[in-house]
Amino acid sequence: MLRFLTTISLLVILFFSGVLLGMNQASLSMIEMRGFSNQSFHEAIQTKESAQPSEYEVEVLGEPYEQVSVEERQETYEEMQTSHGILKLAFGLERFVQWLYNSFIYLVYQLVQVFYA
Repeated sequence: MLRFLTTISLLVILFFSGVLLGMNQASLSMIEMRGFSNQSFHEAIQTKESAQPSEYEVEVLGEPYEQVSVEERQETYEEMQTSHGILKLAFGLERFVQWLYNSFIYLVYQLVQVFYA
């Protein structure tokens, strides 16, 4: 009985020490992912004014962030809208073909019912 209790106690201690070690590792990994372990910057987002007065240099978690003009974003948005319209047209065509196929199958079913019912 003493041997059983010693074994179970040892297993419980090993289990809980593993849980605590795993929680500690997860905590350290989360801190590292947020960038707090990197001492090169103190804030998550750093901004500096560049030589041109209307532009800024932005770093997010130590990585440079590129500024994109509004015109480029507008062009990207318009391209997406064009492809969205094509997708809507394809979806409508799919619905029509599906309706046509179902109607044909229903018609054939009705004809078979006339001859075999």
